[in-house]
Amino acid sequence: MSEDNIEDRLNMILSSKGLIRVLSTLSERGELDITALSRLTGLNHENTHKHLKTLLKLNLIREKRYGSIRIFETSFNSLSFIFQSGSALMVELGE
Repeated sequence: MSEDNIEDRLNMILSSKGLIRVLSTLSERGELDITALSRLTGLNHENTHKHLKTLLKLNLIREKRYGSIRIFETSFNSLSFIFQSGSALMVELGE
């Protein structure tokens, strides 16, 4: 993955409180459907759906389908943002 791609992904995630809420809720709770995720994050269904589409595009979550039921989960075990003075920002995805 290129440095620019990592930086673009990071900027997109950190620029949205809703994305952070959805991602952190999935990280904490595990697999959730959109209704449960919407309830837990306090976001409406439409915004939750929009954030899930973005996170899917960034490959930070996975979607499982069981008929008409869609379940979402993170595609990583840990996500770390490392800020060091004088160094480039680093993002670590643990799988």
